[in-house]
Amino acid sequence: VEQAQAQAQQKASVAADAQAEASQAAAADDEPKYEGALWRVPVTAMDEAMGKAREAGKTPLLLDPTEQKVTDKYFLYAPATVVEAKKMVVDIRMGGGKIEDAREQLRGELVHAMRYGHYLVVRMANSA
Repeated sequence: VEQAQAQAQQKASVAADAQAEASQAAAADDEPKYEGALWRVPVTAMDEAMGKAREAGKTPLLLDPTEQKVTDKYFLYAPATVVEAKKMVVDIRMGGGKIEDAREQLRGELVHAMRYGHYLVVRMANSA
């Protein structure tokens, strides 16, 4: 029992160290970097980054490795239409949903985003 407790404490210590290291790296990365094919942008500069991508004629692909999922939170408050792609795939593959229904739903979401000037966010959750 003591050995299991010691191992659990060691794992917790390693996890805490990794989290502290990630926090320090994130703090050092507070400045956006718009160079090359991969831009590193903190959530505080997301509006600027989206504008720069639009000016460059690019479609942004946002990858958020943080445990806090700050990109998801950003789009909760931004003018965005969010499509839950993982749910849609699961509904079709496991739930017996029809692909035609999914296409119609996607079409409706796209039209909604275009009509109201929203970002169209295709959220992959943990399925990408």
